[in-house]
Amino acid sequence: MDLDKSVKECPLIFLDLETTGLLVERSSICEIAAFLIEQGKIVDEFHTLVHPHQKVPYAAFCIHKISDKDLIGAPYFKDIAGSLINFLSRGILCAYNVSFDLGFMNYQLKKNHIECIDPPLIDVLAMAKNILNLKSYKLESVARFFELTSEIQFHRAKDDAYVTYLIFSKLIEIVEKKQSIQAKKIINLYNP
Repeated sequence: MDLDKSVKECPLIFLDLETTGLLVERSSICEIAAFLIEQGKIVDEFHTLVHPHQKVPYAAFCIHKISDKDLIGAPYFKDIAGSLINFLSRGILCAYNVSFDLGFMNYQLKKNHIECIDPPLIDVLAMAKNILNLKSYKLESVARFFELTSEIQFHRAKDDAYVTYLIFSKLIEIVEKKQSIQAKKIINLYNP
């Protein structure tokens, strides 16, 4: 991948996970979604519920509305890991608080004796904090600032990955007016 090109010319993967909690050692992934963006268009997507090997705590259900019943018959992480890694290897990995998503994924990969991934990263949350002056940098707050909230079901992986892509696009427009948007520069600026 040529990181000397404009970030808009590079393939970008927008990822979001839903989990059963916030602590990687005690929680599991229960939904994964990712979009592959090329030349500003969605060209492919990856989406699946994931059986977490545990009950979904009520507090987590209240946030993402994924129930134990929804996860009956969902594949286990180890069963989708190979196709997920292949999908994520196709571009620069972008997420809203990318350390959280990558931390959960690499923990699950390690737990299943699969090599961890170390892709080029862009943290869209770090971009928002650096570029915007808001009271709250929650995904919903930034989406509301850019008027991107219609028909979005927040705290579901597919919608959150998609709105992260939309926010990134708005932020890149702002950055582009001020400086180069060379991929390696954006990665260096907004890498956790």
